[in-house]
Amino acid sequence: MARSRLATHGLAYLGARAVQLLAYVAVMPIVTRQLDETGYGTVALALVVFQALAAVAPLGLTSVVAWSLYEKEPDAERRAQRLLVATAGIATALAAAAWVTGPVWSQLFSGLGFDGPFQLAVLLVVPVTVQAAALSIFQAQGRPVAFVATTLVVTVGGQGLGLALLIVRDTPSSYLAGVLAGAVAGALLALALLPLRTVRPASFDRVRAAVQHGGPTVAHLLGFMVLALADRVLVERVLGIDAAARYQVSYVVGSVGSVVLYGLNNAWAPMVYADTDDGRWRTLTTTSVPVAWLVGVLVAAVGLAAPVGLRILAPPSYAPEELAGVAALVAAATLFDFVYLASVMVLFKRKRTAVLLLAMPLAALVNVGLNVLLLPIWGLTAAAAATVVGYALLAGLVGLASRRQAAVPWNRPALAEAGVTGLVGVGLALVLPTSGAGLVVRLALVAVLAGVALSRSGSLVRLAPRRRAAFVPG
Repeated sequence: MARSRLATHGLAYLGARAVQLLAYVAVMPIVTRQLDETGYGTVALALVVFQALAAVAPLGLTSVVAWSLYEKEPDAERRAQRLLVATAGIATALAAAAWVTGPVWSQLFSGLGFDGPFQLAVLLVVPVTVQAAALSIFQAQGRPVAFVATTLVVTVGGQGLGLALLIVRDTPSSYLAGVLAGAVAGALLALALLPLRTVRPASFDRVRAAVQHGGPTVAHLLGFMVLALADRVLVERVLGIDAAARYQVSYVVGSVGSVVLYGLNNAWAPMVYADTDDGRWRTLTTTSVPVAWLVGVLVAAVGLAAPVGLRILAPPSYAPEELAGVAALVAAATLFDFVYLASVMVLFKRKRTAVLLLAMPLAALVNVGLNVLLLPIWGLTAAAAATVVGYALLAGLVGLASRRQAAVPWNRPALAEAGVTGLVGVGLALVLPTSGAGLVVRLALVAVLAGVALSRSGSLVRLAPRRRAAFVPG
């Protein structure tokens, strides 16, 4: 039953993520050519600001807004909706504070003031918070169609509007204004699909209890944003805004596997959270293997095919042939991201999230430290390598914490096999030439990986382990 739900709901969420990624990738070759490196670098940094604020503004409530549904409380849907209203109000207040203090914190970026792009980034926080809270409710309700519809309006609509405005006027603000319009439309659609039956916020006691549960995720999410995005800021300060634009393109290519992983996680995590006590860890165990194999194959394929993707997404002025190794290293971080996601489910289900207050900030601090030390020496390669180290440290710390909370019967041999597949692919990607015969070999290996994936299963479900004897207590 669990594997069947992972296949049906997971494929729906993956479809949404795939279209989401395709929408972004489809407009990216035009955006990088319509704007110069400085303009696209400004867009990248504005999105960093938005993502950092979006991690903090809801105070962790989007991660627990639907918990009444998982716990099957009386009148659970109304409770969740009232908490959504409170979440939106809190995010609006904190976004307003970010706007007022914008002239101060924008000085983190050399040569960029608190003008159009950063202002649009702050405004983007509110509709995205509303959408995120609604998506959490859709997940808990098992409504992938509502989830997918809302996601597509935000991404496809936002990217399409952004591109249209960019063609009319080629400025970073034009593109970001389109993205903001798409986010507003997505938030309104999400509220209509719930449908929202109350505008009363949750009580103070309810909000306080929710913050106590989800609050540790604020530091956790902020640390996650630092881990995932601070390198863009540091690259801009050390190497210049043009280098930040080149790194952003590399990161987009390298993170394809991560995008797919988080799309699948939209089905995976709710399935584990909603399972009964007796079957919960078996569900996590059996579903983790197909997810791991998908990630391992994707990481290897993305690393090997990176030169092709880079040439498509960026003009020759970005020197895409020099960025293949950077993209391959970014792809490797997805392997550790999988370990983190699988482990953190145990902590959330046990409501033992306090360790995240240490794990994520520490990983982020190590990432920042490595960037500061190595960027002047190794350039963009250092930023990508620091990303891998940061995610590996995070996975290790959260994995150790989860073992103290539950003895999950992980299928370690199968998980290790999937991880080695990804690492070998990245290793080959780092040593093979990016053109000529080397490129032919790369693409041939990608074809082999596709064949391996197909031979192991015709669907995601059949990647799950079949022999219980293979399980090793965690």
